Amino acid sequence: MPSKAYLVINPERRQLCWFHLGRNFQSKIEPGGDDAIFGRRMRAFERRLWRAQHLLESGSIDRVSYDRRMKMLRGEVLRALEGYAAAAADPTVGVGAMCHNLLAREPALWKFVDHPGVAPTNNRAERDVRRPVIWRRSSFGSDSPRGSRFVERVLRHRDLPQASPRPLPIPRRLPRLRLGSSSAAAPRLLPDSS
Repeated sequence: MPSKAYLVINPERRQLCWFHLGRNFQSKIEPGGDDAIFGRRMRAFERRLWRAQHLLESGSIDRVSYDRRMKMLRGEVLRALEGYAAAAADPTVGVGAMCHNLLAREPALWKFVDHPGVAPTNNRAERDVRRPVIWRRSSFGSDSPRGSRFVERVLRHRDLPQASPRPLPIPRRLPRLRLGSSSAAAPRLLPDSS
């Protein structure tokens, strides 16, 4: 079940995960029937997206060619979603609901095209939350706000240095160094070994 936070985040400010979309499209193929036609078509679009993405990352195509391919693909996906949404007997279930949902969040499908630093997946985010989720499941959560804060601090302290190294804090007891033209010798940070 998707997070309810995603329902309030402006689609212009986020990227939907194409790996998750691929699994959703595959779930329409497996039962067969009319939904399978939709699923196969959307998986074909997804394969074209990944092909272009890998060609760009390997340097086989330049950014201009990539942008042109993505613009064409975006138009085809939009027309397909609009067509399936219009043809759906009930827009609140099945393919109709999926199409209406994706159309409402259409800008979030393509954020990675306009912003090269954005990935088409959320694999990094899922890796970042994997350890806390496993901890929560294996420890049965916490019973108090204090316990929740403890777990949060332990995990943050352990994981943050890997994700974004920061300089270690300098103890307050060390003498402050002053920059300038002072002729005074700099204070010693280590005690004399004599």
